[in-house]
Amino acid sequence: MNIQKQQFNFLDQQKIQDGAVLVQKFSMQGTDGNPYWYVMLIAPVRYEEFINALNAHKPGDTIDLNQYGLLIAYGPGEEADEDSLAKIKEEFDIDVK
Repeated sequence: MNIQKQQFNFLDQQKIQDGAVLVQKFSMQGTDGNPYWYVMLIAPVRYEEFINALNAHKPGDTIDLNQYGLLIAYGPGEEADEDSLAKIKEEFDIDVK
């Protein structure tokens, strides 16, 4: 699992608590052909555009996730394991469902 802590700050945590950003967990195929899971913070105004980009994603395509929000964690596989979710909770104080 990779944590992107350097880009996350107190204001992001406050935005989550206030509902100003959404925590989105998803998976998609990486450029290497393997599945990866991701956890991002996404502003509600970008959410529909983000979901449309995910739905239009085809194997081999790339998506610049940074244009939709802040990537805070990712790892191999379709789903984050319990240890990864616990680490996200510890690092960011976020419960990812």
